[in-house]
Amino acid sequence: FHPFLSAIDFFIQRSTGASVYGDIANHAVQENVTIALSIFHTSFNIINTLILVGFANLIAKVATRMVPDKGSDEEFRLNYIASGYMSTSELSTLQAKKEIVFMAERVKKMFTLVPKLLIEKNEKTYNAHMRKVEIYEDITDRMEIEIAKYITKISESDLSIEGSKRVSAMLKIVDELESTADSCLHMAKVIDKKNEKKVWFTPEQRDDLNEMFALVDKALTIMVKNLSGDYHKIDIQEATEIENNINMLRDKLKKANAKAVKKEKINFSSGTYFTDIVSMSEKVGDYVENINESIAECK
Repeated sequence: FHPFLSAIDFFIQRSTGASVYGDIANHAVQENVTIALSIFHTSFNIINTLILVGFANLIAKVATRMVPDKGSDEEFRLNYIASGYMSTSELSTLQAKKEIVFMAERVKKMFTLVPKLLIEKNEKTYNAHMRKVEIYEDITDRMEIEIAKYITKISESDLSIEGSKRVSAMLKIVDELESTADSCLHMAKVIDKKNEKKVWFTPEQRDDLNEMFALVDKALTIMVKNLSGDYHKIDIQEATEIENNINMLRDKLKKANAKAVKKEKINFSSGTYFTDIVSMSEKVGDYVENINESIAECK
């Protein structure tokens, strides 16, 4: 640091005529020491920033690896709202909307675990999937309670007609999302019970269920998109078409399943579990449709 300190002293001598290394009892030297410390601190920060700015991405990666975000997706947290603080009604509504989107994304992720339970053969991985479904359901229960409390507080403030419609829709939406999560857990438990009793599906049954799962997953994707956008601009035509397709597929699969059981192409237990899963998948589609309709009410 000696050359650096000498440079600062040189600058001060040229400016004031006195060195910082002079007699400390001298008032001018005391003032120069204060100035020198300020220059040193500012210069050091500037130089340090110029050197490190090129390594910002590398530093971020190292820090991320040193402190990994383990298990955060399996922990209850609210990202956008705080129960003890309320801002303006408009901003609070926006924050609640973002929290609802986060909840919806978690519910969608929860549903994607259900098909995996049908095909997973590794016991450890299977148990991990089942545990995640249970954790996600518990988290959505708690999120529904906290978001509903927050929205209720918003409704107590002065709201426009549009704001009142939005708040009312949000209360319905979080309730339907929680019901969707309940259905996903119920479906997972039915599959778990089926596996425990060693009741197996035929390849045709698996293909049929995968077709249903794909439609429901698409419905959930559209739902999340609608929740993320402007409520008053929603076009639910696409969502309605998917819901109609889900209903038609449900009817088709149930009819074919009943015939297969009657002709003893599949056993009764397999047919019963198959029908239950189809019905519960369609029920998820109903909840999704209710959510889209609640958004549309804000128009």
